[in-house]
Amino acid sequence: MKKRSLIILTVSLMVLFTTAVFAATYSNPAQIISGLTGKTEADVYAQRSQGKTFGQIAQENGVFDQFKSDMLQYKKEIIDQRVASGTITKEKGEAIKKALDERIAACTGTPDPNRDRLGQKFGGGLGFGKGQSRGMGRGMGMGQGMGFGR
Repeated sequence: MKKRSLIILTVSLMVLFTTAVFAATYSNPAQIISGLTGKTEADVYAQRSQGKTFGQIAQENGVFDQFKSDMLQYKKEIIDQRVASGTITKEKGEAIKKALDERIAACTGTPDPNRDRLGQKFGGGLGFGKGQSRGMGRGMGMGQGMGFGR
């Protein structure tokens, strides 16, 4: 009886820690596909450079449903981080999550050219406007001097 309880406890802890480690494991969609398929990130990005979406790559490898689930979790964790840091309000975070839930349910893996992307609507692809148009770039000024206010 004790041995059985120990096994159940061990398995439960493994499941718990595997879920908790998710956020630390993936930091972009290519890593999610890589983790699900065993392909390298370089292979995934090579397919992206050929015009395929991450969703199409996941479909071709038979992991589309798990990819959608993992992407939803990944994006919600980013939103939670932004709410916790004060970058966005809790209300805006909830609105974005609601929109994500609706979009993921209808996601086919192929972009709809007639539909705004959530990143365009809610803050530039989860960057949430951190630069705020303050000219924070350090480029050469597009031929307008050297970029030092000239």
